[in-house]
Amino acid sequence: MGGIGSGRQKTPTNLIKYAKENDAKNLPLYFLKLSRMAMEGDREALFYLIDRHLGKAKQQTELLGGEQLGENLVAQLFMRLEAKQRELREAHAAQKQLAEGSQAEVQEA
Repeated sequence: MGGIGSGRQKTPTNLIKYAKENDAKNLPLYFLKLSRMAMEGDREALFYLIDRHLGKAKQQTELLGGEQLGENLVAQLFMRLEAKQRELREAHAAQKQLAEGSQAEVQEA
């Protein structure tokens, strides 16, 4: 379980810290992938995103006029998902440009 480029083994505490740091960096990519899965028809991904975005219901409530309300709700959710995907793509592109700029500066030095 040695780290890349180091002869030392990582302790469980260091592994947890490493995972948290990398997950924080990759979280936008995770959300983008989950969002794409939902847009491609993955029901579990869609329900997960709905639960995370709207929160889980405290109790079940029956709605009247279900089909019309349901279709509108799904359309609204997909519009929000598309907006979030655009936002994440832009953030990822900006992050990539920043990384490429930093790499170019290092090469020049």
